[in-house]
Amino acid sequence: QDNRGSRRRIYVGYAPELDPKYPTLKYPRKIISGGQVGADQAGLSAGKKLDLQTGGTAPPKYMTSEGPKLLQSYGLVEGEPDTTIWRKRTAANAKMSDGTVWFGNNTSRGYHLTKKRATEFNKHWIENPSPEELKRWATKNKIGVLNVAGNRTADVVATEKTIVDAFKTPESQKAWERRLQDAEKQAFWDAYEEERIRLAESTP
Repeated sequence: QDNRGSRRRIYVGYAPELDPKYPTLKYPRKIISGGQVGADQAGLSAGKKLDLQTGGTAPPKYMTSEGPKLLQSYGLVEGEPDTTIWRKRTAANAKMSDGTVWFGNNTSRGYHLTKKRATEFNKHWIENPSPEELKRWATKNKIGVLNVAGNRTADVVATEKTIVDAFKTPESQKAWERRLQDAEKQAFWDAYEEERIRLAESTP
């Protein structure tokens, strides 16, 4: 129902973004990646800071170039058995997204494979954008699920900052600050409990 209490008819093909009575949609609403060291993990970290959903398909056994990582905390699922360059994971993330942003070297094998898969699935593509370019591209193309990909050697800090600067809002900033405060409080009480136990055990 709308504010006047009348019932609006929702039908197949209804596009809420075209309805002036519908709240402004958020692009992106979710960030995914393959979880690899470098640009992939920078994208997931940025998603958490932006208070967005995160996920994606990881290599088998959540393997990265630095060994297995605890990627489940970002919502990633384990991919199918694959070759050492993880072609299936690359394809899965390109397919489940609305578009891919690439950070890093655009002459590598990983770059060509990722772009090829995005093109095959008719997905949007952008590479090494500024925050303004990334935001404009995502909004114009209605990128609800953003796949972040790139080289393992990509500048993690710069990549994360580009994504955060592109999509941060006052609401996401407040949510991130609340999480930091909660983490600090939890760390304090954990330390307090450890000290209490230590003192109790040392008391005759």
